Parts: sequence; C-alpha cells; structure tokens
Amino acid sequence: MIDIILHGCQGKMGQAVAAATADFPDMNIVFGVDRNQTVQNAGTSSFPVLYSIAEGPKTGDVIIDFSSHDAIPSVLAFAMERKLPLVLASTGLTEEELEQIREAALQIPIFQAPNFSIGVNLVAACIELVLPVLQQTFDVEIIDKHHREKKDAPSGTALQLAEVAKSCTNGVKEIGITSLRAGTIPGEHTVIFAGPDEIIELKHTAMSRNIFAQGALKAAAFLVGQPAGLYTMRDLISGKLSA
Repeated sequence: MIDIILHGCQGKMGQAVAAATADFPDMNIVFGVDRNQTVQNAGTSSFPVLYSIAEGPKTGDVIIDFSSHDAIPSVLAFAMERKLPLVLASTGLTEEELEQIREAALQIPIFQAPNFSIGVNLVAACIELVLPVLQQTFDVEIIDKHHREKKDAPSGTALQLAEVAKSCTNGVKEIGITSLRAGTIPGEHTVIFAGPDEIIELKHTAMSRNIFAQGALKAAAFLVGQPAGLYTMRDLISGKLSA
C-alpha cells in the first residue's frame, strides 16, 4: 500500500485526485493539507485535513501537490526534511521556484509537469515530429482554453507546448499563444501549423479533471523507490511508466 499526502486537497484537482484513488486499490490518502481548510472544518473528507503541511504527522510515502505555486517553498522543505518523493502539479511557477525545484531534486525524487494528461504529452511529441519538416514555411500558433477560475494565462501546458515548438526551431520562430478563460472548460489546447494554402491542427481536449488525477497517481506510484532526480511526463510516454 502506498500512503499519499495530498497537498491542496480541497481544491478542484485535489478533490479529483481523492476521488480517483478509488481506481487504485494499492493507494491510500493518509492526510490532506489545504490552507483554506482547518482541522475543525474538514467537511466530508475521508481523511484528516490540516491547515499547514508542516503540522503533518510522520507518515506517508509520497506527496502529491495540486496547490498554488506560492506554496512551493514549504512543500519542498517538508519533502526534503522527511526524504519523501514529491509529485508537483502546481502551475504558474516562477523561474525562482523552478530553480528551487531543480535544487531539491538533487536530494529527493521529484516528478514535475504542467499537465499530467498522457494525451497532451503525446501532442508535444507530435510537435517534435512535425515541426522540423514545416518550420521554413509554416507559422505556429497555440490556442489555450480553460475554465473562468483558472488563474494563470497562458497555462503551463500552453507554455510547455510553446517551449517544445521553440526547441524544434532553435528559438528562431515566434510561437504565438492565445488564451481564453470561460465557463467550466477543464482544458483544451490546439496547436495550429498554418502554411501556404494548408493548415494542420493538433488538438487535445480534456473532458474531465479525472485524466489529470489519474496521471498524478500513476506518477506517484512510479516515483516511490526512485533515486533523487527530476522526472517528467516524458518518462511516462517513453515507456518507463505504464499508461
């Protein structure tokens, strides 16, 4: 049994991860953390909910974080103190926070990704296949759609896809990103390759948050027992982690 500490457990994605554990009989949430929730007002959670991760008991095999980027320092400090693997799913990270993650990965295993969907990461792999052939005559644009409550725009996924595209052109080609925040869209990303008299589109649509929750739980299962280092979804699609 893998015991999970769920950080950001009362948010939409935290709740999705908690629900998705029903599909993973060998995984269990031992306690959750959410700064918008006190122990006395833990609602109907099936596990204890703490206000601060620093208050957490000495239990758990892995941390899954779906909170906010400004909680990164405290999550990293807790994980390093307890020598726990950490799955980081928070988006909108600053360069300073990314550097903190890289430094922490020298001591503990960290799985960090802006999007835990297998499909989105396959889209990134397709960009690497398609763009080197098209870069001379095709423009590249990314359309990024999410629900109205998503705070970061562009999304971490859109930025990830743009970085992949830039790397395929040695940073020469400008990659445009258009972001839309409306309704309850879980997530939709379209990469458009527009050339002379023809257009190619790569599109991924998330029908629910469950796909991200499932991906995070698979990442957690993979991470337990791994040596210190920084792991990504590329490990999943390359066959190191079963889909």
